[in-house]
Amino acid sequence: MSLDNNGNHVIQKVVEVLPSVSIPFIMEAFRGQVDTLGKHNFACRVIQRILESGRPEERKSLMADLHACTAKLVVDTYGNYVIQHIIENGEAEERARMIQYVTDRALNLSKHKFASNVVEKCIVCGSAEQRRAIRDKFTTSVDGTSDANPLPQLIKDQFANYVIRELHNPGLMKERRDRD
Repeated sequence: MSLDNNGNHVIQKVVEVLPSVSIPFIMEAFRGQVDTLGKHNFACRVIQRILESGRPEERKSLMADLHACTAKLVVDTYGNYVIQHIIENGEAEERARMIQYVTDRALNLSKHKFASNVVEKCIVCGSAEQRRAIRDKFTTSVDGTSDANPLPQLIKDQFANYVIRELHNPGLMKERRDRD
């Protein structure tokens, strides 16, 4: 039902209104399938609702499954929204863990159509220190010097240029959405 256009809305509402009854049942159905369901255009929304409404032990269990498939989700059309949701709304420890995952791979992820949105979310929602760490990835070469600075190439990239823009105007993306 979570894979159905209309059914997922019913499940989301049930999770919001009756979490203690519905979430254990849904968690059992999702067991071992989070990597697939997190990439589904409807099921990814159910995962986000569970992260919002679940009990701490349910969120912890779901997060363990999500961490195991972060690499697949961050570059996926719909999975990236699950990762963005964690970065924006997750518990501090989970947010920091996801932001660190993205920061460690910021150069490559910034050049990816969907993952670049996740990098932007890290910039918008991350702390000043986390934004600085991302900026450092963009201004320091792989060997740790500033000789082969990757920034010029990122500015020319069709997706990374938006990340660089966001890095210089953190929150600009959020302000635009708030106005609309």
